[in-house]
Amino acid sequence: MQQNQDIIRAADVAEAVVGRCRPIEVCGVSGSERAFILSAIQARQRTPMLVVAASPEEVQRLADDLRFFCQSQKLPVEIFPSYHLLPFKFLSYHNQTASERIRVLYRLMSEAEPLVVVTTIPALLQRLVPRQELSRYAELIQVGEEIEREQLIAKLISGGYLRTAIVEEPGDFSVRGGIVDVFSPLYPDPLRIEFFGDRVESLRFFGAADQRRLYSHSEAVLLPAREAILTPGVLPDILNRIRLQAAELDLPVSQVRKITTQLGHQEGFPGIESLLPLV
Repeated sequence: MQQNQDIIRAADVAEAVVGRCRPIEVCGVSGSERAFILSAIQARQRTPMLVVAASPEEVQRLADDLRFFCQSQKLPVEIFPSYHLLPFKFLSYHNQTASERIRVLYRLMSEAEPLVVVTTIPALLQRLVPRQELSRYAELIQVGEEIEREQLIAKLISGGYLRTAIVEEPGDFSVRGGIVDVFSPLYPDPLRIEFFGDRVESLRFFGAADQRRLYSHSEAVLLPAREAILTPGVLPDILNRIRLQAAELDLPVSQVRKITTQLGHQEGFPGIESLLPLV
């Protein structure tokens, strides 16, 4: 980089940013130079970093470059995607979007190591699941502990999991006798919880494509599959807010009844995240 004919090093920019007392504007940077400067800044301050890019395509390019430059520091780089949804416009999207968002939020909340998060302005403008709700829902399951299986199933449903015959993607769960399969957003593979009565006998991760066992573990964390966590204690308030907002928007009664009926039974549906401001 050059400014007034003087060469400005990335280390100089990093030093200025770390000791800043006001915003700093850096011009004349292109391509992977941006990620190189950001990695230099991160190497000096060692705190969580939020990077906002102009588009989803730019997010992917910038994240890939950051992973390259941050690999020597062993810093994780995560992408925080947006839903691209409008209120009461229930569009279906891939479960991976919700899974990635929840995983990033949980890692920001729980990990001591700094995390670099790359995102877009639309993602920043959307409401998030409250920190305390995510923390309250997260459950550590260990081999040998006693868990009431029916309560676990009810919790999965309230967290937006969909009961299926076979677990294939994040947000799926299935029950077969003493076995509960669940695809938690925190892991790249689904988890098989094997019970003997209410005692956890084993925890095994398996491949979603071929359903074959990959490896065993002594403990695992279950996170919600959706940011709209529908616990019985808060449902009456949520339903009341939805009815009031629907009345202001003059929505058809049949549409409102369908939404409130599903939520009343703690059933999620595609696009429920469009109601996050009301939840």
